[in-house]
Amino acid sequence: MTTVTTHKRAQVIDLVRELALTWQAIDEMANHKCRKTGLNGNQFDVLMTLGSEGPLTFKDIGEKTRTVKTTLTGLIDRLEEKGLVRRSNCSEDRRCTYVELTEAGQAFYAEAYPAHVAWMNQHFTEFDATDIQQCQRFLRRLRAEFTQN
Repeated sequence: MTTVTTHKRAQVIDLVRELALTWQAIDEMANHKCRKTGLNGNQFDVLMTLGSEGPLTFKDIGEKTRTVKTTLTGLIDRLEEKGLVRRSNCSEDRRCTYVELTEAGQAFYAEAYPAHVAWMNQHFTEFDATDIQQCQRFLRRLRAEFTQN
């Protein structure tokens, strides 16, 4: 087993802290922007996922948005109350429920998605394609270290 130096331990802690602070900054800014649409960040994420992926089961939405089922049920309830999504039963499995955008949800997506992509892109103007690819590779490697065990 390799011994990790005190210096490297401090670097690792600083790196993890920087990753957490970066994610918090992105999440906070995105949630603030989402609230202007009348939705919270989780609701917005579900609508964007449904808009790009089509009708999905609760299980699939949960996996794609990293939302636990108990939270997802209430979230879908609120989106349904706003008239943005509807549920339908799976014909092949009675335990399964699909969620899909309504016409109002599709209209919301058609307007919000391009604006959201433009907003995200403006924060990456200082990064070229190589920078982005390197960052993606690094983050995938890092995630793999935490998901292997």
